[in-house]
Amino acid sequence: GTSLKQSISEETLYVGQQTIVTLSLLSDQQLVDASFSDLRYDGVWKEDLGKERSFRRMIDRREFIVHQLRHALFPLRPGEVTIPRRVMTVTQLEPTGRPMGRFGLDLFDPNFFGFNRKRSVKLQSKPVTLQVKKLPPVPANLSNLSSQHVLVGDTSLSLGYNSEPLKVGDSVTVTYELKTEGNANPLEELPIHFPKTVKVYPETPQLEKKVVGNRLEFHKQFRYSIVPLNGGDIEIPEVQLLYFVPEIGEYRTANARPVKLSVVGLPSDTVVGASTVISAPQIQPTEPSYAPYEELTFAQRMNRQLSLPLAVVVSAMLALLAVLSFLAYEVFRRRSLGFANLREVDNASTLGDLKGVFLRQLSKRLSASANLKTRQELQFALEKNQVEPGLSHQIVTLFDDFEFSQYGKEDTLFHEVRERTKALLSKFR
Repeated sequence: GTSLKQSISEETLYVGQQTIVTLSLLSDQQLVDASFSDLRYDGVWKEDLGKERSFRRMIDRREFIVHQLRHALFPLRPGEVTIPRRVMTVTQLEPTGRPMGRFGLDLFDPNFFGFNRKRSVKLQSKPVTLQVKKLPPVPANLSNLSSQHVLVGDTSLSLGYNSEPLKVGDSVTVTYELKTEGNANPLEELPIHFPKTVKVYPETPQLEKKVVGNRLEFHKQFRYSIVPLNGGDIEIPEVQLLYFVPEIGEYRTANARPVKLSVVGLPSDTVVGASTVISAPQIQPTEPSYAPYEELTFAQRMNRQLSLPLAVVVSAMLALLAVLSFLAYEVFRRRSLGFANLREVDNASTLGDLKGVFLRQLSKRLSASANLKTRQELQFALEKNQVEPGLSHQIVTLFDDFEFSQYGKEDTLFHEVRERTKALLSKFR
């Protein structure tokens, strides 16, 4: 049998907490096509969790093929959120029984040789309801770190830069790397206090998503080019990023150590303690919030790709042109081959010649190692190439007519058999 199931890893969770929804298609039949009618989600931020995966599983001593599609969901609001039932249409191959006629097995039935029959089946999964809790107030001792978007889940922050001395006017790149199970998409800035003794050039954050076990992990890099304006020792203070741990219901901070630069040049007359802050806008410190789900626009997607070399685009265009040229050549070649084959049929003058042309052309189309000669060889080649049952039956019937024609009048059969031969070769290219 074939069935569709929908499951969720966490049914009770906080706003912004990650949960994994898994759609599993189980079947002990051979499937040739499958499609969902709708996979939209409401009230959650959705991310794909890798590609579809397939594996085998024994259930009640029967082997099933399991196809799974997984999404990581992040609830956007408290309350009940329903993941609707999913509807999938699959086309499966089912073995047909040997057909019976009045006198036993019907040798002329197209299903006699055990070809499979296609059947369309509509499957439905059950809906799933999430119970989403509101994030608790931020403690007073962390209220100064509260921002517009709070990460929910394990989070860490690391720092990397060249600590060698540099000159006034030179630049150094400072990189902060965020790793979190929370949704890092809306987080565009870190709360960094830069002293006024440096000029800061922030780069566009780079986001990478990794599947780790049955979880989605976000890796986001924040890079800044720092140019000292004065000499002396310059320090960029420790960075603290607030996040929430749902397993214990507490807020914590991910910390990156201070940046310490030694600059050769005139000492700064500016107080190092005076600083500017690059961070997300502040909100009420005791009321954490979660950024809304906004799909990237086409312009935004293109903007994030501007750093890729133009050569990649040119190479892709050239590859596309090459593929189109090959396809055009293949269509022309097949048409030319078809016309040549039909001319060969027209040039045949006897039923024997016509049979030879027919079997030679079939041997090419069926990739036979040698020219087909017997009915058994023909049937085996048709079944091996999974030729559509109706067409296969017509081909075998025409072969039989060639065999029977040697006992009849050739003049009355030749024209009819030649037209049938041309029609079948035109269909089967």
